[in-house]
Formats: sequence, structure tokens, C-alpha cells
Amino acid sequence: MHTQAGILYGLDNKAGVVLPTQINPNIYSHQKNNVMETMQKHEEHVRICFDCAAACEHCATACLKEEHLHMMKECIRLCRDCADFCKMCASLTARESQFMAPFMTLCAEVCDACAAECEKHEDEHCQRCAEACRRCAEDCRRMSVTG
Repeated sequence: MHTQAGILYGLDNKAGVVLPTQINPNIYSHQKNNVMETMQKHEEHVRICFDCAAACEHCATACLKEEHLHMMKECIRLCRDCADFCKMCASLTARESQFMAPFMTLCAEVCDACAAECEKHEDEHCQRCAEACRRCAEDCRRMSVTG
């Protein structure tokens, strides 16, 4: 018998094949904890991205109903862009894409632009959108560095 990667191997006498006979459960506990922590960070980031996307979609829809629609064009455009970027960022994060970190950096820039535009308007939906965008941009920057 010999060990490899925490598995104790023995020889199956009938077929002459080496089979795992005993798995040391402690060998994988550290890896399991790291995977769980990463999954939790990713799940939280996905939630923040989707919350931002929802706030942006709501803001764009509400802006379309405003009496001063001509003043809201840039806000609507940026909210729609930001919602699309946040949804894509959430998808890339959920699947742990190799492109998620650079996309998070770009998503943070779009969120910042949307927040800056929304902060120019006193409407409550714009202020809520700006808050969600700032939160998402901050989390995107953090995640792009820490993964």
C-alpha cells in the first residue's frame, strides 16, 4: 500500500488494479473551505451586480416617464449600458470566467459613469440608482483584485 494526494491505495488481488481503499477526509478540508469562501464571495458579487442592474433598469424606466425627458437622455442611456454590463459581470463571475477580473474593472468604470450622471438628478429613483452603482463599482474593484 502507498499514499498519493491523501488517498491510501491498495492492490485488488483479483484484477491486479490499484484502487483507492481509504480517503483521508482531512486532506480536502482546507481545499473545501477555500472553495466555499470563493463561492460565497462570488455569490455576493453576483447579487450586488444584479441589484445594480435592477436599479438601473428601474431608473431608466422611471426616467422615460419624467416630464423633463429631454434632460434625462444621458441618464437613460447610461442606466441601460450599466444594467447590461452588470448582468454580464454577474454571469462571468458565476461561471468563474477567465475574463471576469478585467471585465469587473470595466464594469466599475461604467457604474461610476452611471452613478455620476444619476447624482445630477434629484429624482428618488436616480439617487437609489446612484447608490447601487457606487456599491457595485466598489465591489467590482475589490473583486477584480482579490478574485
